[in-house]
Amino acid sequence: MTALFEKIAFTHYATKNLERAVEFYRDVLGLKLLLRTDEWAEFDIGGQRFAVHQLKSSETFQTVNPAVVSLQAQPIENAIEALKNKGVRFVQELQIRPHGKMATFQDWDGNLLGLYEPPGEKSHQNV
Repeated sequence: MTALFEKIAFTHYATKNLERAVEFYRDVLGLKLLLRTDEWAEFDIGGQRFAVHQLKSSETFQTVNPAVVSLQAQPIENAIEALKNKGVRFVQELQIRPHGKMATFQDWDGNLLGLYEPPGEKSHQNV
């Protein structure tokens, strides 16, 4: 069987204040900021990516999963199709964002997992 995933792409947390979170992870913890958009920031931790994303106004920490492991899959569409064919339930269909393509699914216990395909070099907003 061919693996659907290349590696763990990143782990991410939600934040109420993205600017404050960026300052904490970059300035207090000393993590290298790799990517920043209005709603997303990614940092390097020893070659692994850690991200924070801005909560939407309608979201609270009780309505979003506090941390999600996202698996890198290229092309993401093939992984989505393969997982759906195996009965996996997606709670967030494919979204195309400046920081990449994403989809979210659940394991059999309801834990959230993400799929992620990095953006092309043209769409990266490097810091």
